[in-house]
Amino acid sequence: MAAKSDGNAPWPERIGRYRIVRPLSKGGMALVFEARRETAVNVAPRVALKVILPDYAASDTFRDLFINEAWLGAAMHHQNLVQIQDFGQEGDRYYLVMEYVEGLTLSKLIATAARFHVPIPLPVVAEIGRQVCEGLHYAHQATDSAGIPLGLVHRDIKPSNLIINRDGTVKILDFGISKGSLRAERVGSVKGTWGYMAPEQAAGEKVRPQTDLFSLAIVLWEMASRRTMFKGKDEGEIKRLLQADHAERMASALEPPYAPLARVLAGALKRLGDVRYTNAAEFGQKLANLLPDPMTAREETVRFVRDMAERIEEERLAAGQPGGAAGAAGKARAARTPALGRPSVSSREDRSSRGRGGERRTLSGAAQRPVASSALAGLVAIGVLVWVGQAVWAAMNEPVPAVTDARPPPVDAARLVAPPVPGPSTPAASGDEESVGGAEPSSAVPPSGASVLLFRAADDVEFYLDGKLVSAVGDGVSVASGGHVVMARLGDGRTVTRRVEAAAGKQQSVSWDVGSAAIRVGTPREIAP
Repeated sequence: MAAKSDGNAPWPERIGRYRIVRPLSKGGMALVFEARRETAVNVAPRVALKVILPDYAASDTFRDLFINEAWLGAAMHHQNLVQIQDFGQEGDRYYLVMEYVEGLTLSKLIATAARFHVPIPLPVVAEIGRQVCEGLHYAHQATDSAGIPLGLVHRDIKPSNLIINRDGTVKILDFGISKGSLRAERVGSVKGTWGYMAPEQAAGEKVRPQTDLFSLAIVLWEMASRRTMFKGKDEGEIKRLLQADHAERMASALEPPYAPLARVLAGALKRLGDVRYTNAAEFGQKLANLLPDPMTAREETVRFVRDMAERIEEERLAAGQPGGAAGAAGKARAARTPALGRPSVSSREDRSSRGRGGERRTLSGAAQRPVASSALAGLVAIGVLVWVGQAVWAAMNEPVPAVTDARPPPVDAARLVAPPVPGPSTPAASGDEESVGGAEPSSAVPPSGASVLLFRAADDVEFYLDGKLVSAVGDGVSVASGGHVVMARLGDGRTVTRRVEAAAGKQQSVSWDVGSAAIRVGTPREIAP
């Protein structure tokens, strides 16, 4: 069997009747590929194909977990659950075929929002949580073909197991370690992800639907705070904190505009399962009550996810990385359409809301986007450029980069409204997290011939510029043009050094890339006068 490789490990060219396109993610015991199911009439539907890693393929325990996931997935059909389409075996290789979901995991969503200091709106958090509750309630109530309750508990609700697609639909992934009443398990067994476990789960006690609600409440708290609740804690410390009601106290401390959410989350984060919400439906209703209008909440969620996806794509393009398996074709496609969402008024607005070098120039709130859209429509309709203030005039004169539509940049909204309140920039702690550094235009204009370096980093990374600590992480630092030495000091004491050539009169982003453990430097861009 021919094999391809991503430079780290080879993967097969085909498995069964499925042609492998590229690897998508790697979990604890399996690797997930994008694949195409080949048919007799040359129709090749796109699927996600999950294969047990070679180290675990010979293990009866992992094989049984894999088969259990396939069996449970085939028994459940709900819009908020990733659907299982096929299960097979080729030699000693087991594989599971799932629907392909084009979207972002919540771990990527949270990490991107944190790195760009963009608050996740309360309606978006509540709408995502409400949908997860719908999927969980269905799974908790599921029965087999004979009508016997499965007694299912997911046990691994975390940001990387929740994905939101282009239509704003959230889907729950990976029932691989789920617990059901029809499958025996050793007493005291602890399965799940530390940092997202309920107290009873961490203690090896009996789990039940309220266990999943506790995990989901942690995820929603992390969306609101854009940081990890139990970051850097070992298993023993997490157990102690759980028994001390740490999670409920953290939820109660959420500040406006998340105060209403804090009260809802507190009800799911009670240390004792008996006093949590009765079921996922009740939790979901509490979250739904936070939405002034379900329709507008869904629309705002779609816009926000599209915004985060476009920021990720722009960073990839700026770094010279392909935006996926399509390579150069993918770059061209990204220039024409947003990363998420079908062409519409809002998607056209989002596509045009880029300045030089792909930098975002958008209003911070969903309610403000129609202003930019109306302005753009007016420009197209009457052919007259109407700009507001000196900053907007400068934005108008910036050339449009090749990767965007050939249309004039919109109003520089960052200078018309107050920017979002900066928050902690801790990326979500999960295995499939993608680190994407960001840079917003510096408001300071450096002296002629000088440059601006825009630093972005996680909480546990300190930047040093020419030997001096950079205290203004998140802001522009004016430097002389020419060579400079940037050092990143990690929380564990390690250091990484890189030389940066600052271009005269231009700005560059400097960020820490968690995935490659390296300093990433963005493309030099003009500084608006």
